Amino acid sequence: MPGIEYFQAPGRLGEIFEAGGTSNVTKVPLHGSLVVTGGQPGFDLERGELVTSSLEDEADACFNCVDAALKSAGVAGGLAQAHRFTCFLSDMRYEAAVMKVWRARMPNHKVPWVTVGVSMLATPAMRVEIAAEALTDG
Repeated sequence: MPGIEYFQAPGRLGEIFEAGGTSNVTKVPLHGSLVVTGGQPGFDLERGELVTSSLEDEADACFNCVDAALKSAGVAGGLAQAHRFTCFLSDMRYEAAVMKVWRARMPNHKVPWVTVGVSMLATPAMRVEIAAEALTDG
């Protein structure tokens, strides 16, 4: 489709996705643009390493990565402008902790949310991966 653009978040996160042959986010033109991220890991944005100190810290880092990916495609409000999330968990028992982190960050942002339990994510240490969709004006 003409006009589709792919973006990498700045810094180490974008470099990791680039090296893997994927993009952090895709921008699809509509009236405005639909922005769809790939699944974002809980990487520390400065170090480019998976956050493993706690499940809550990993989930928070996932949201930081989603926010950076959305902003890299022109979604100025980042997470606050997202209209849909998909969360992949290596254990469905993690959902309550992830949602607690989400609610602490965005207590009034009640977007559609899909949680999917999977047997494993990209690396054995990953427990959470989150994708989002948002619209931009251009």
